[in-house]
Amino acid sequence: MPKPQHRKVHAAKGYAPQPELVSEPGASLPLKLIGLLERPGQPPAVALTLPDADPCKAISVPLSLCVSSRHAALDEFFMRPGFMSARKGISAKTLAAELRSFAETTTIHALDTEGIQSFEHNGVTCKVWIKSGNVYWLTKKPDGAEVVLVGKIARSARKAVSAKKFRKAFGEVLQKCPRLLIVLLFALAAMLLGEFDIASVALALVGMSTSGKTLTQRATSMLVYGEDRVEHFDGTPQGIIDAIRAAGASALFFEDVHGANAGEALVAALMAVGNGANGRKRSGYSRPLTADTPIRGTLIMSAEAGLADTIRAAGQVMLTGQFARGIELHLGQYGMFDVLCGHDSSAELAEYVKDQSKEYAGFVGDAFVETVATNWESVNKMWLSRRDEVRDGILQAADIGKPTGVTNRQLETLTFIGFVGAIAARYDVLPVKRGHVYEALGLLLREQERRLQGSRTPAGQKVVEAVRHFILTYPARFLPIERAGDPTQVNGLAGYLKLINGRPTYLFFAEAFDAEFVSKFGREASTHLRDAGHLVCQGKRGNRYQAQVRLSGPEDRRTPMNFVAVSQSILAADA
Repeated sequence: MPKPQHRKVHAAKGYAPQPELVSEPGASLPLKLIGLLERPGQPPAVALTLPDADPCKAISVPLSLCVSSRHAALDEFFMRPGFMSARKGISAKTLAAELRSFAETTTIHALDTEGIQSFEHNGVTCKVWIKSGNVYWLTKKPDGAEVVLVGKIARSARKAVSAKKFRKAFGEVLQKCPRLLIVLLFALAAMLLGEFDIASVALALVGMSTSGKTLTQRATSMLVYGEDRVEHFDGTPQGIIDAIRAAGASALFFEDVHGANAGEALVAALMAVGNGANGRKRSGYSRPLTADTPIRGTLIMSAEAGLADTIRAAGQVMLTGQFARGIELHLGQYGMFDVLCGHDSSAELAEYVKDQSKEYAGFVGDAFVETVATNWESVNKMWLSRRDEVRDGILQAADIGKPTGVTNRQLETLTFIGFVGAIAARYDVLPVKRGHVYEALGLLLREQERRLQGSRTPAGQKVVEAVRHFILTYPARFLPIERAGDPTQVNGLAGYLKLINGRPTYLFFAEAFDAEFVSKFGREASTHLRDAGHLVCQGKRGNRYQAQVRLSGPEDRRTPMNFVAVSQSILAADA
């Protein structure tokens, strides 16, 4: 059989060519055969579509179905509008033969997933990076090799935006609000962790409702991926893992990752992502994501409870290995913001970030990929030569001394994330300096170490034990907040019991807490509880929690009162 001829259509630099196939296998079919689709850990397939259809609507047919014993299964892949009529009148044997012949002779490689992809071309390993309809070759392009994008990634590149205007819009916010910068760095690094063989660490944004956690996720998703990818954390452990595996090397944004129902899936997701797990082996062509497909995603979650609280609510204990695979980022002075950047309120700043992230949708991710891909060899060399410098910069900013245990295990991942930030700063992808990156990740590391070690210091342990003993000994001194009366007639009450996100929380009257604990342990008593992760706080209120209390009386009014709110997590033996 003569080798088919291909007519190449040259596209602008960085864009996937859309070749027109002439006189090749499949020409007799009322279908357009696009190219050979090869995914990691999955059988090769032929990408095809209707003659006049857009590549976005392409389907893929596994070649494993083109053997004689499985011809009948081909029908399943044509059970969709347009394809059924095109398939009509063509025997399964003829269709299978055409697909096999096309796969054996084509030099066109179809790709349907963003990120760094590898494939073989005439025995040569090729590597490309796909982002926003652009194809960047990370290895030398072999003669005759062509790449075509299919599926949802077969879209044209986004319109160009001004880097100068982006710096003006986000410069002050990213430089003065390290929490937003941290989330953005995690999302950028997610695209490269697997390629550099670095373990992923999940990031959990923890704090009360309406504090900007989900908004920060949405803004980051818009800036990096050009779309809102935030999803509700609702699914079985295996279902969540399947979703993570299917996403490839990217950040996955989940909200409301708290409560007993989320605990089991959270444990599974933390371990799977942290290990780059392959998961269980499965059979059947209808389950294309097999155990050979590695997990390369990074979790960026938001919740009103810490990881340990959520896992404990599901009846499990968070082990050290799980702690090492997740790191918490708690609220700053104004929720997820540390400075208002000239705005009158955190709500106004949040609205500004929301609007600007839509204006510059995809800009950060596209600029980062183009920069790193263009300087691919240099970036690889810089990682090897400067990783120690980045590590030392983060540790110096964290000011925690020599890290041990969980913190030390997380440090390699944070070092790589810091390196990604340094690259973004060096090439003006982000309007920050290297020092801003180190300070932000140093803050994250310092707060993490403080939470892990706070209750283990002698002073902190004494406070935790004293508060736990008080709650267990005098449960009757906490009245359900629904039965609250006039606080001048509380008759020895220490506070109220309130359900927050389904968990009992002990609201100490500030005066009662001071008399019972501050008088014994000093003004740092509530700080020790906060560092140990047992204090429920609200943004700029420091160590206080404000709740509306309905007071009995002629007006039966609701009055805001400040409390020291202690989470039920303090009652655990390992608290």
